[in-house]
Amino acid sequence: MGEANGILVPEVVARQLEALLEVGNYDGAKLLLQPVQEVDAAEAIGNLPRTLQALAFRLLPKDEAIAVYEYLPVDVQQTLLERLRSGEVLELVEEMSPDAAHRCRRGSGGRGSAAAQPARRLHAGPAGDHHRPLRAG
Repeated sequence: MGEANGILVPEVVARQLEALLEVGNYDGAKLLLQPVQEVDAAEAIGNLPRTLQALAFRLLPKDEAIAVYEYLPVDVQQTLLERLRSGEVLELVEEMSPDAAHRCRRGSGGRGSAAAQPARRLHAGPAGDHHRPLRAG
């Protein structure tokens, strides 16, 4: 767990992440999470209100989401499974701008441990929800 000047990184990240998600600043939330260690991101996501946990999780790149999922407490993993399966988060993603929704949905390939299998399925979205990443050029 990271600490800066006596302040725990996950607590600071959770507060900032919550504020960004509540106002719909998904790009800002993704930027905030980029330099954060997976263990700290997991703790920060676990500290969010349950309604925002799944949304924050979907903002992570696929490989990072798998690693973060493995650090989450079992109760938070279970909540993510329920929320992401319910389509509740998908509805929020659909309300985003097309660019933000695309970035939230897309993920890179990669494999992780068997424990991360649910994270891969959840991060991919509902069955048949396949999106191609944008191509440069």
